[in-house]
Amino acid sequence: MKRTIVLVLAVLAGTAAVAVAASSPSVKTGAATGIKQTSAVLNGTINPNGSATKYWFQWGLTTAYGSTSAVHNLKAGTTAVSVHLTASGLSPDVKYHYRLVAQNGAGTATGADRTFKTTGHPLPVAETEPATGITTSGATISGIVDPNGVSTPTQFQWSTSPTLTPTNTVTGPTVPASTPLQTVSTPLSGLAPGSTFYYRVLVFRAAVGWIPASTLSFTTFPLSRPFAGLRVGTKPHRDPKRPFIYTTSGSISGPFPAGAECSGKVALRYFAGGRQRKARFVSVQPDCTFSQTVVIFHTFAAHHGAPRPSVQTLQIHIRYRGNGYLAPKQKTESVVMR
Repeated sequence: MKRTIVLVLAVLAGTAAVAVAASSPSVKTGAATGIKQTSAVLNGTINPNGSATKYWFQWGLTTAYGSTSAVHNLKAGTTAVSVHLTASGLSPDVKYHYRLVAQNGAGTATGADRTFKTTGHPLPVAETEPATGITTSGATISGIVDPNGVSTPTQFQWSTSPTLTPTNTVTGPTVPASTPLQTVSTPLSGLAPGSTFYYRVLVFRAAVGWIPASTLSFTTFPLSRPFAGLRVGTKPHRDPKRPFIYTTSGSISGPFPAGAECSGKVALRYFAGGRQRKARFVSVQPDCTFSQTVVIFHTFAAHHGAPRPSVQTLQIHIRYRGNGYLAPKQKTESVVMR
């Protein structure tokens, strides 16, 4: 009888051991320590609950995290073990969420979400601006910089390759800490005509290094300028009574390389009876169109005592003046005043 009781107790003890081994880990996320501008030490404790266990940390700007550490291993055991890992590549003055995760053969367990905030000022922010002053051999490239409270050096990179390799570097001005937004620029010269160039502005922070903005491009003008396409129309074709009101509309077509999109002005000159009666200038809009309305209150007397004609013609000379890249183009429209 005693032997039977001993066997039963042994079996029960073995079952308890299996139950312990079959439990998922117990995990607790600890407080972050060693917090700096771009790094922090993440801490926690894990009880493997009798099985070999893997663990890792997660962190990010929200509880969706996004960054995950390498996976580490713990031997089987039944006591809590302290673990830690340094999260690096962080941004200064930013709040981060983090947690500890552990997994063994019985399942996965996650510690509670916790937060910390890195030290220092926010990183400077830069935005690359469209190139200006484009010619056959040069252009001015620029950007807008917010130093976010710390004096910030700048530089420009440019290349004939979209990957900016090989890279040409030009040192830009240092933006003072007290300036909330400043435009920085540099001229480029000696460029090949009719070629596309890629460029960007960068800002510097000692804890991080050079921080690039987005890459833009421009194309230098060719030695031989292409002519613009010019489409025009004036309505109405005939206006029966005074005042005579006419609207001339049109559009400009390219080719338009980067940095030479729809731009420029259109000159409109109005002639009647052999004389210029009115003149207007209108800007080409970003969608490549233009429009101008004029009002004419009187018809015009004939020369040298000749009888006034019952129908008079208004001639409209339309001339697109070009934009540095596209050469000028002109057309003539005629409408009737009656």
